Amino acid sequence: MVAHDAVRRTHRDAAQRVVAVGHASGGDGVAHEGCGIRMIGLRGKRLRLSTAPGFALRRERKATFPASRGMTSLQAQPSSYDRPSPTDCTSLAEPHDCRMEFNVMAGRPVAETLHVKRYEVHADYVRAVFDRSYHSSMLASPSHLIFLTALVHLQKMLYMALCRRWGLDYRADGPELLKIWPTSIEVKIPELVVEEHDLVQEAWVREVREVRNGRHRFVVETRIGSTMMVVSGVTFPL
Repeated sequence: MVAHDAVRRTHRDAAQRVVAVGHASGGDGVAHEGCGIRMIGLRGKRLRLSTAPGFALRRERKATFPASRGMTSLQAQPSSYDRPSPTDCTSLAEPHDCRMEFNVMAGRPVAETLHVKRYEVHADYVRAVFDRSYHSSMLASPSHLIFLTALVHLQKMLYMALCRRWGLDYRADGPELLKIWPTSIEVKIPELVVEEHDLVQEAWVREVREVRNGRHRFVVETRIGSTMMVVSGVTFPL
């Protein structure tokens, strides 16, 4: 028994100390020739398994979002949750549905629809009021907000804010004016959001800065009840 415990401790300690890393992989988070596969390992360590010949062994720090890319970590309090005066916002009664459908197990679909009622739009802030409907074919799956549905809806909210910021003629049935590409997403769901009527999704535009040729980097934060997301990415005109 003592020998077996010693072997287990040795294996555990070795697994926590080392990470297999391809010698051709870069430290900038960008895939290079010979770079392998990323996965989340023991105790939150970032593991990178290399498929390249001749790999080195080293310990890596816990994965974080680089501050230089404008990501605001949910571990830290954001600058503010101030809301603009209603007189500074544009009110839009724009009923529409935002729907997400997927399946985890074959033949057992899960679907959620946000039935949006209205928006309050500012250049740095958007507020949406909606009801939601939920269906699941899986066992023990009560009605709850699917964060992916909120993430899809956030893209529209950011689109509206950017149109307001840049004086673009936003029309729900008009041509697309901007493309929005998320590149980093951080999600925190301390508890399920189970309400189905008169929910509120708020979005704060934390940063918009031009990087080149009309392309802008953005950081936006959204909240629905206890669900929080911080998204950074790139937007450019069409």
